[in-house]
Amino acid sequence: MIFANLFTKKNSGIILVFSLFSIIFASITFVNHYNFRTYGWDLGINHNTIYDYAHFRWNDCMVMQPSFTNVLSDHFSLYPLLVSPFYWIFGTWTMLLFQFLAILFGGFGIYRYVQELTKNNTISIIAVAHFFSFYGIYSALSFDYHDNVVATMFVPWFLLYFGKKNWKKTILFFVLILIAKENMALWALFLGFGLAFKSLVQKDRKTALIGSCV
Repeated sequence: MIFANLFTKKNSGIILVFSLFSIIFASITFVNHYNFRTYGWDLGINHNTIYDYAHFRWNDCMVMQPSFTNVLSDHFSLYPLLVSPFYWIFGTWTMLLFQFLAILFGGFGIYRYVQELTKNNTISIIAVAHFFSFYGIYSALSFDYHDNVVATMFVPWFLLYFGKKNWKKTILFFVLILIAKENMALWALFLGFGLAFKSLVQKDRKTALIGSCV
């Protein structure tokens, strides 16, 4: 109990920010779904996909026919495959919960990244609050689920571990970004070029360039 109180007191600022924005995000994404304000494109398609995968079936999506029969013919995303086992626990809420948690995870990545850069806890908390205030997050939550929203939340962790030269975790988050959707590979290209430009006088310039070409 003493340790819990000390932890809460020491981290009260970041806990407050996460608690406040968690409530706001949940009041958008989960309330929309509960009140039938979610859509077939893209949540319905992804839910159909994880339902098939959870039953060990190749996806045959009625929502996309006759244009497509399989979700991979539309967008190449491996997230539904990875998340599909959780369908048995969370049902139709699975992809929304996955996105909700990913946004919070991305916010914590911002906190860690800024803290690594500034060594200042107050600035790190302000950075998270600023990030959670972006209009893009609210527009994404209000319109269901998108794989590239989740992929975006892995970027702060990719940048953090690249800066720390932890190459195993850097590659892990780089791969998680790439498997989100085919257009994320193009985005990753510019991430690599951006890091290479930032590192013009640093030894990790070659690593950034190699990553952008991959």
